[in-house]
Amino acid sequence: MFPRSVASLLGIEPDIASDDLIGLGEPVECKAGMLDLQIVDASYPQVACFEFVDARVSFPVREDVLAYPVVGWDILRRFNIELDSANGRIGLRFIVDHGGGR
Repeated sequence: MFPRSVASLLGIEPDIASDDLIGLGEPVECKAGMLDLQIVDASYPQVACFEFVDARVSFPVREDVLAYPVVGWDILRRFNIELDSANGRIGLRFIVDHGGGR
């Protein structure tokens, strides 16, 4: 999920129905759009780039409800995630799908 301002910056108008964002506050109405999404994991000296073509990305309808992008389980489920709280690091290891899809 990206802040509404990102859609404006990219020059797109999200027009696909999307589930509301539900969290600690009131539900937030969202619309979705299709984007090519790239995630870069830079852990010097290694850099990994993961690309998702035609990823469905949600945007809040209102400008004022989300300040920072949020990566959800729709993307994160494709990775093994390692948390290293002592060093303040999160590691992403892409899960290779050998057919069948998910």
